[in-house]
Amino acid sequence: MVESGGPARSERCRVAHVITDLDIGGAERMLVKLLEAVHPAIDNLVVTLCEPGPLAAEIERLGIPVVSLGLARGEVRLAALLRAVRTLRGFRPHVLQSWMYHADLLATLVFVMSGRPALAWNLRCADMELERYSPITRCVRGVLARLSRVPRVVVCNSRASRDAHAAYGYRPRRWELIPNGFDTAVFRPSPTAARRLREEFGLEAANRVVGMVARRDPAKDHETLLAAAARVCGVHPEVRFLLVGSGVPALAPRVQALGLAGRVLLEEARSDVAGLTAGLDLCVLSSAFGESFPNALGEAMACGVPCVSTDVGDVADLLADCGLVVPRRDPAALAGALCEALAWSPVERERRARRGRERIERDYALDTIAARYRTLFEALRPACAA
Repeated sequence: MVESGGPARSERCRVAHVITDLDIGGAERMLVKLLEAVHPAIDNLVVTLCEPGPLAAEIERLGIPVVSLGLARGEVRLAALLRAVRTLRGFRPHVLQSWMYHADLLATLVFVMSGRPALAWNLRCADMELERYSPITRCVRGVLARLSRVPRVVVCNSRASRDAHAAYGYRPRRWELIPNGFDTAVFRPSPTAARRLREEFGLEAANRVVGMVARRDPAKDHETLLAAAARVCGVHPEVRFLLVGSGVPALAPRVQALGLAGRVLLEEARSDVAGLTAGLDLCVLSSAFGESFPNALGEAMACGVPCVSTDVGDVADLLADCGLVVPRRDPAALAGALCEALAWSPVERERRARRGRERIERDYALDTIAARYRTLFEALRPACAA
């Protein structure tokens, strides 16, 4: 990893992004997409608390430095804080943009010693059930609620996130709602994707594929999805489920126990998500909590793939009349919605697919969302004391 080696001379706006890691996840992928879009106009630096993960290479290919503080999850070391200060003082950012709880806390601890750049937090989740996670994460969120007037702005990617954090006690000087953005040149309908997907996984042309791209995590509620899959496969034996994400292959024993071997395909996280998504007949999301603005659904809509989802975050507003939304933790309701979608006529499916693509192009195109971030960063720039 590269560490900044001296004062930046450019008069362009300089933004330092602090994030927990650069593993494959929604917030991490959004950061990469944003950097790709704004880098021609803004100088960027990325600081990760932990070892950076696979997305670091994509950022470095843009010529953007990535600095790792080398922390284990939940760890705090004075040496790491001092390294963060040295790195930021060398880069001299106008804006310090942190992503997610632990990075928000670290950025708040170091921004005064780093030249007092304009501090912005970025919230990427909604109603988290933190009792399922470490006590440290619960403590961090409580501390952040008390510190929430320190940043100049708190960015949220959904109304659900803003409302949930207001209920947790966040009282920022300013909220800024900027949803996720999608590269519609990458995520787009493909006439050959369905054939390629079936060839790769040894499926028949008659098989219809329902897919979910999500890491294995309590929030994603794979248990409800698998229970729904068992019901759907009982009615539609030609249907196959493709689950892709970090840790997903560990679901194999549960798949076997439900009698779904050969009908539920489990894949570790992949880099070719756009191609896989475009080859699906339906995209499904079974999340039970925590979701704010799911990337997987927006990507599927951009690919012209209709979606069925549980009612989390801002999903109901996103899907509207393009897909189906059901209550959380209800396998019967999820299975019923999937069967309903599988029964759509080709005309109805095409109508929903087209409207979904149009909605992403109109409201959530990456260029539009990146422009909103650029406007925010430029507006914050005068608040920098450096």
